[in-house]
Amino acid sequence: MIWNRLAVPKHRVISWLAIQGRVKTADGLSQMDITSDTQCKLCCVHTESNQHLFFQCVYAQRTLKYVLDWLGFKSRLDQLERSLMRLHSRRGKSKFQKQIYAAVITAGVYHVWWARNEVHWNMVVWRPEKLYRRIRECVVMRVSSVMPRKISSKDIEWWEGVKQKVYNV
Repeated sequence: MIWNRLAVPKHRVISWLAIQGRVKTADGLSQMDITSDTQCKLCCVHTESNQHLFFQCVYAQRTLKYVLDWLGFKSRLDQLERSLMRLHSRRGKSKFQKQIYAAVITAGVYHVWWARNEVHWNMVVWRPEKLYRRIRECVVMRVSSVMPRKISSKDIEWWEGVKQKVYNV
C-alpha cells in the first residue's frame, strides 16, 4: 500500500525506510560513532530509535492521533508495519479509501521525520497541531492533483467529506 500513486514519492521512500528500520536515527548514528547524543530531538526524554521516533515518542503520538481522528480511525498506531497490514485488510473500505489511508500514514511518517530534522538542523520545534495541518494539506493537494479517473460516486462523496474537514478546522 505504500507504493500507491496517491502518496507523495518522498513520503513513500521515508516510510519504506522506516518499515525497514533504516532511517538514520540517533541510536544508529551512535553505533556508527557519528554522534554521542542519542536523545530524541522531539521529546528530549528517550533514546531516539525508529520505533520510538515514529510511534512511541509523545510528539509523534500526538501528531498521528490528530491525523487518525481526522480520518475516523479508531485503532491505535503502535507499529508501522502492523498498521499498514491492518489497512490492507480493512473490510468495507474501497481500494481508493485504502490508498488515501496509506497516503496519510506515509505523510505522517515523513512529516515526523521532517520535524525531527527541523529540530536537529534548524533548532525549530513545530507544534504537533501545526504539523498535523501540514499533513492534511499535503495529502489533499496530492490526491486532488492525481485523482484517479474511475472512482465510485460513494468514494467521491467520502473524499469530499474528508476534504471539508481540512478546511473547516
